[in-house]
Amino acid sequence: MADNTVKVYGHILSPPVRAVLIFCQLHNIPIEFLDVDMAHGGHKSPEYLAINPYGLVPAITHGDFHLGESGAIVFYLAETFHLDSQWFPADLQQKAKINSSLHWHHTNTVKNIIPYTYNKVVAPMFLGKPPVTPEFDAELIANARTFLKSLDDLFATGVYIARTAHPTYADVLLYCYVSHLEFASFDFSTYPALNRWRDEIGAIEAVREVHEQFRQMVACILEKFQAPQPSA
Repeated sequence: MADNTVKVYGHILSPPVRAVLIFCQLHNIPIEFLDVDMAHGGHKSPEYLAINPYGLVPAITHGDFHLGESGAIVFYLAETFHLDSQWFPADLQQKAKINSSLHWHHTNTVKNIIPYTYNKVVAPMFLGKPPVTPEFDAELIANARTFLKSLDDLFATGVYIARTAHPTYADVLLYCYVSHLEFASFDFSTYPALNRWRDEIGAIEAVREVHEQFRQMVACILEKFQAPQPSA
């Protein structure tokens, strides 16, 4: 393959898209980032569905090969570029621990964080849905707090999310999801160990650079939707 550049399709607001971008930057994988206009259905267009039939982000094109789902993408890139790093080691058992954590994210991190940001911010701002009821709001907050408390307890023991002695790609993906709560101005003040972990992972250059773009976009969105609207 003459040109080893990987085309990454996605949107910076998506946690798994940010995770894939960080993964590539950590390993100096040459990429071309192509923004998918999800607000206007770009992820459901015939052109995009030819790349990812699931109609989700992220997706990649490498030569004439297309692939979706962030977990599958990082495994493909690790094998293709023969990676062996702290973030994604070649050792089978260490890699399996990371893989286990990535699967765990789908039934734990995603279900406790995404409903919070979707229902409190995305649905009312972008989809015209009414604000959540006080009862539903309390449920969303309780679920998020219970989940974050479990992370706080884990990180207080001195290990990382894949139960490793150092951070791995599993921490990068988790950070991308946890940082999504900033979209809804979540209060992290009662989670000291989690906050130490957030500071550590957030200080990694690739993580910091990608999330600077994320936070700039969040600030622009919040400013736009919170600004007084002109009267008719």
